[in-house]
Amino acid sequence: MAKKQSTTKKTASKSRLETRVDEELAGKFKEIAETAGISVNQLLQGLVVWAVDNAVQGTPVYDERTGEVTTEPRQGCLYFGHESAFIDEETNEYGEVVEGPYHTNGKVHFVLDFSYQNAIRER
Repeated sequence: MAKKQSTTKKTASKSRLETRVDEELAGKFKEIAETAGISVNQLLQGLVVWAVDNAVQGTPVYDERTGEVTTEPRQGCLYFGHESAFIDEETNEYGEVVEGPYHTNGKVHFVLDFSYQNAIRER
C-alpha cells in the first residue's frame, strides 16, 4: 500500500520586499552587480543584511574631544555604524583570556535623517 502524500505546505523562508527607484539608480545597481559577477538580488540581499546588522535608531553624537560616538534618540532618524563601547575580556572554552578588555570609539558610516529634513549625511 502506497504512503499517503502530505498536504501540508512548507512555509517559505524568504519574504518579498519591493521598492521603486529612479531608472538611473537601478542602472547603477545593475552595473555594480554585473561588475562584481553577482545578481542584483544578491547585491540587494547583501546590502540589506549589512544595514540590519549596523542600523542604530537615533542620531549620532560625535564628541570631537574624545572621538566617541553616542546616540541621541530622534524619531525619523537612524544611522549605520555603532556606538562607542567598552568590551569586556573574551575567554575561550578553557577560561583563558583570548582578548583583553578594550574600548572602541564607535563608527558612523552614514545617517538617514527624515526628522525635519530629507537628508543623507556622510561622515
